[in-house]
Amino acid sequence: MNYYFIDVVDVTVSRSVDKTLIVVIALTILAEALVMLLMKYNRIQKTGLDSLIVNLASVAVGYILSKLTPGLFAGYSIGSLLILLFITIAVELPALYLLNKKKLFSETAKACVLMNAVTYLFFYLYATLTS
Repeated sequence: MNYYFIDVVDVTVSRSVDKTLIVVIALTILAEALVMLLMKYNRIQKTGLDSLIVNLASVAVGYILSKLTPGLFAGYSIGSLLILLFITIAVELPALYLLNKKKLFSETAKACVLMNAVTYLFFYLYATLTS
């Protein structure tokens, strides 16, 4: 299976829409919502909706990038994952901030970086253990 990911640490996304894609996106949304909830960023319903929206945005960007620059998704090295992590944060941070304009930008940035660091760490562990 080819793995294309952009915001998913424990998430593997196949080239087509299938069960794997749905499960991976759902796990990522849940994990990131849980991180925001534990940080007391928002209440549970809001964190779930925010996580859904920002992850759909980053998955869309991931698919676009996989077509434009497939080499970016060629491996699971720390360097490759860091590049993808920074891209994910660049996509999700503005979206999360727009969804939570009453929050301080610094608070939103902390939440975005931490939630994505957690999911990328999970993906790295998953990729390492399954290869």
